[in-house]
Amino acid sequence: MFNDLLDDPTVPAGTIIFAGVRESLTPALLDDASLTTAVNAVFDTSATASSRPGTSWVARPQASAVQGQWFYDLPGFERILMVTAGRLYNLASVAINAAATEITGISPALSSARAVSFCQLVDKVYMSDGLNYYEVFWDGLVWTVTHVPNFSGGSPLADFTILLTCNSGGAAFRVIGSGVNTVDNDYLYVSTSLNGQQFSSANYVRVGRGNGDPIRAIVAGQSGQLFIAKGQSIWIVDPTVPTLADWTMRAISEGVGCVAGATCKMLGQEVLFLSQKGVLSLRGLQQADGVNESVYISADIQPTIDRINWEAADTSNAVVWDNYYLLSVPLDAGLVPNAVLAYNTVTRRWSGYWTGLSPTCAVETEFANRKRTILGDTAGRLLRIDAGVSRDQTSLGTFVEIETVLETKAWNFQAPENPKQLFTVAVQFERSTGNVDVELIGDGRSAAMIEADARTNQLPQLPVQLPFTLQADTHLRRSWHLRDQPRAREVRLRLTSTAGYLRVREIKFQAFIDTVEVLR
Repeated sequence: MFNDLLDDPTVPAGTIIFAGVRESLTPALLDDASLTTAVNAVFDTSATASSRPGTSWVARPQASAVQGQWFYDLPGFERILMVTAGRLYNLASVAINAAATEITGISPALSSARAVSFCQLVDKVYMSDGLNYYEVFWDGLVWTVTHVPNFSGGSPLADFTILLTCNSGGAAFRVIGSGVNTVDNDYLYVSTSLNGQQFSSANYVRVGRGNGDPIRAIVAGQSGQLFIAKGQSIWIVDPTVPTLADWTMRAISEGVGCVAGATCKMLGQEVLFLSQKGVLSLRGLQQADGVNESVYISADIQPTIDRINWEAADTSNAVVWDNYYLLSVPLDAGLVPNAVLAYNTVTRRWSGYWTGLSPTCAVETEFANRKRTILGDTAGRLLRIDAGVSRDQTSLGTFVEIETVLETKAWNFQAPENPKQLFTVAVQFERSTGNVDVELIGDGRSAAMIEADARTNQLPQLPVQLPFTLQADTHLRRSWHLRDQPRAREVRLRLTSTAGYLRVREIKFQAFIDTVEVLR
C-alpha cells in the first residue's frame, strides 16, 4: 500500500512522443523520444510509434525473382511492365490478384538473371537487360517490341545497364544510356531527339577522370542538371547547351561513391544513395567541406549499416513510399535484400528496419492518379504497400502477422548512481488491434516478462459472455505493478506485438529512489 503521508514520493520517467531510432548511442544517453531498437515500425509526424504497413498480393506470373518494373503511362492507358524469368508482362491495375499478361515476340530473349532497366520517352518505353536494348510500344491494339542491336553507324550498341530520359537543354527529349558492362563504363551515350532507337557511337560524353571508375546511377535534377553517381566519386553534369562537347561537369566528391545504382533516388530537392559506409545525402555532400561523419544521414543506425553484406551490396535498391525512403539491403549473410531500412524524409529520422520483405526492385504507380508503391521480390511476387493493412499477404490465401518490436531508451530517473525500486509502468495504446508481450530490461539484464500477449484495445477478449458492449474509445492505457522486480539503476521497456496492429502513444515509469549503497 502506497501512502503519501508515510512513504517517499515516486519519481517519474518516460516519454509522450516517439521520434525515431538511434542505435549508435548508449541507451542511457538517448533523448526520451528516441528508441534503441525498432523492428517493423514507423514513426510519423504524429509522434507515435506504429507497426509498419502491411503488403497486399498483386500478382506472381513466375516463381522467379522480379528483374525490373516500370509504370507505362499514356493518355487513357496505364500499365505496369515487369520482367521475371526473362519474360515481359503487363498489368492493367494493382488490384489484388491482378492479371499479368505476357508480352511475347521478344527476340533475342531477355536474360533470366540480370536486372532490367527502363525509361520512357513520350509514348515509348525503352528497356535493357545489360546485354540487349529494346523499344516497347503499345499502339492501341497490339504490343510491339523492337530489338535495337547497333549504333546508327552499324557497330554493336553498347550494353546499357542504366537508362534515363532527359528533358532539358542539349539532352531534351532524348534517352541517355550508360553504366555499360564493357570498357567504356564512364560514358553517357545520348540518342537523337524524340527517338530512343537511334544512338551514334560518336555521340557521347565521358564523366570523370578516365580512370575506370564506373557510372552506377544517373538522376535528372529539377534544375536540368544530371547527378552522376560513380563507384568512387560523385559528379554534376550540365547538359543545358545543345552540343555535347560543350557540356560541363564538376566533381562533388572524389572520396566516396555509390555501391548500388538502384539505391539512388530523388526526393524533392534531395538525392539519397547507399555509399560504402552508409546512406549519403547529395545536398549534404555539396554543403560539406569534405566527406566526414556529418554527411552520412544513416549515422543513427550505423550498427545496422555495419551488418550489410558488402559483398552483395550491389543488389540493394530503394523506392519512395509516402514520405519514406525505403532502402532494401542484404544484412548479415544475405546474398539478396532481406531487410528494408525506413527513413522519414520529413522528420529526417530512421524508423529502424523492416523484416519479412525481400524486394529486388520497386516501382511507384499512379493508376487513376493514385500513388501506389509496388515491390517486386525474390519469389517473383508483386506486393502493394498498404498503410491500412496489418499483415503481409504472401499469396491469395496466406497472411503473415508482422512482429513489431519497440525497445525504449534506458531511464535512470535523473539519478544514475542510485538504485531504484520500480513501482509502475504505464503504456498508452491508440487504435491498436493486436496483443503484445511487455518486457522489462533492468541494468542490461535479460528481459523479464511483465505480461505475455497483453491486450492493447478495449474490444472484448474471446471467449466472452453474451451480451457484451463494444467500446467506442480507441485509446487504452494499461498499467503494471513492478514491485516484484529487482532494483535497477536504469530500466528499459520492450514491446513485441504477437498479432495485429500496434500503435503506442506514451510510456511512463514510476519508481522510488534508494540511497547509494556503500560496500565496506
